[in-house]
Amino acid sequence: GIEETGTLIYIKAAIHGDEPEDISSYATVHSEFPHETTADQFFNESQFESYRRLGLWIGAAVFGGQAQADSHALNLEKRAAAHAA
Repeated sequence: GIEETGTLIYIKAAIHGDEPEDISSYATVHSEFPHETTADQFFNESQFESYRRLGLWIGAAVFGGQAQADSHALNLEKRAAAHAA
């Protein structure tokens, strides 16, 4: 096959205080969020939804809410660095 070089970006979820209210409310009640133990494999609905919403929110912040995959690669490293700052 054809060899291609890619970039893998690891995004560690964190709470910064500017998240939507539903995420910050869950984080207020659950102090370990979003770094709860991976031994808990049985998320309840609110826990699952909070992680899902946080991932969606972080993705929109990093990728600028763009839908086209090709456009993500153009400035991905810059956007990821800016989000981490």
